[in-house]
Amino acid sequence: MPYEVIVEAATRTIVIKGSGQGTTADTLQLIADTVAVFREHTGFNLLYNSSALKIDSNPNDMMQVAQALFEQSGALIGRMAIVVPESREHLARMFAALAHPHGVTANVFTHESDARRWLGIER
Repeated sequence: MPYEVIVEAATRTIVIKGSGQGTTADTLQLIADTVAVFREHTGFNLLYNSSALKIDSNPNDMMQVAQALFEQSGALIGRMAIVVPESREHLARMFAALAHPHGVTANVFTHESDARRWLGIER
């Protein structure tokens, strides 16, 4: 799977980094595999960085992924920072908008340093 999940206990952040080639099916499997981590660390922020992930996504994929994540884990997540390359920023903004009805405040960035600053976990 093209994802790595890291729990940064000191910053109360779950970091998910994607790299290489991925698919929407990989992302849905990641969500299924990570629900226990969200439950164990309820209220932790989520930093999702897919800037190094090559994935062909469309709006329907984003809706499917958002539904899977937020219906299973939305109430467990603090704030969510999404890091993507500029070419996928429009899809990430759509995803962030889909987080709001589930009580998750999400924002989109093209640099991890900006995302960390927004989450208050600068290195």
